[in-house]
Amino acid sequence: MADTQTIPANPTAPADPIARGDRSAPAYPAAPAGQPAPPYPVSLAAVSRAVVSAAADLVTNVQRAVVGEQNVRSARDNAWDAMLADQARNQARADLTREVAAQLARRAAHSHNNNAKTPHIVRG
Repeated sequence: MADTQTIPANPTAPADPIARGDRSAPAYPAAPAGQPAPPYPVSLAAVSRAVVSAAADLVTNVQRAVVGEQNVRSARDNAWDAMLADQARNQARADLTREVAAQLARRAAHSHNNNAKTPHIVRG
């Protein structure tokens, strides 16, 4: 026969399986038959997700009420406006580049005409 050894229970160990570190045991015992299950604690993440979702719905409903259903901005509207803004910014950059190039060309032509005179060499 094999010698079996029984490990005595720790009398100072907490009774709660979660407090003992036993994650495989259920946090709450099953409810007796015919009774509703005990409420499980709600995580902070679940609460914050619910709050953010409710706030987003509220903002959307307020926007619809204030500006009207037809004037509610969509992602497509935002993308179109961003594309138009990019085009306008690129056009302004190109215009500025052309203007600076024209000024540099005028300055170079002006300074080239001033240097066209032959300097007077004084011999002594």
